[in-house]
Amino acid sequence: MFASERHCTVTSLVWLTPTVFEIQFFTGRPASFEGGQFLSVKIPAGNDGRGCWRPYSFASAPEEAIHGQYRLCIKYLAGGVGSEFMSHLRPGDTFAAMLPYGNLVYEPAPEDRRACFLCTSTGIAPFLSMVLSEAFQSARPAKSQLLYGTRSAEEILYREDFARAGVEMISAISQGQATGPGQYEGRITDYLRSLPPSWHWRDTDFYLCGNTAMVKEAIEILVSGHGVPREAIRAESFGSAIAKPKAA
Repeated sequence: MFASERHCTVTSLVWLTPTVFEIQFFTGRPASFEGGQFLSVKIPAGNDGRGCWRPYSFASAPEEAIHGQYRLCIKYLAGGVGSEFMSHLRPGDTFAAMLPYGNLVYEPAPEDRRACFLCTSTGIAPFLSMVLSEAFQSARPAKSQLLYGTRSAEEILYREDFARAGVEMISAISQGQATGPGQYEGRITDYLRSLPPSWHWRDTDFYLCGNTAMVKEAIEILVSGHGVPREAIRAESFGSAIAKPKAA
């Protein structure tokens, strides 16, 4: 699947929390993608006269792309050129993007294997796209679980969407109190360490997305702590700004 440039028109922008917003847009010329992949948005030149590109994961089902419809989930960072630009877009505004990119996609496994998705913050977006996809729904694992790290219970995203998709969500609250079922006080890696040796370490496929430190620590726990084969782990970490992307 080769990346190509598309001109995108915004249809809505909704704030899900004080620091996370969801933007929906359409393209006149649809481009397909797989659940878990991302696009790269062209950010216009600023005062320095230079533009840049920023990657954002799809949060919509790949099947919506047939009609040229897409959704992104973006964390707002004050002063961040990417999120500042995207957060000020309004219905009817346009932007350019290259898509799709990424290898963090769902890989159907034997019926007796489980799937565990680990993420922090807006790293939840690719997994929402993944579990909404026909590829996932038509070849579901024996059990699916999402381990989701947030700072507070108020920042939990897409709880109902994952429930409807048949995925159990465990939220690790790092800077606040657990306020309901399925919540754990501590970091997502703390929760991972709390699971017993008898847990399903060897019959689970793991998908990781989040900040680099979390991803690295989680892989260490899985591989060194519980003997999870490296081939059973698929990971993608938040990167820094990228230059103009190349069409693969």
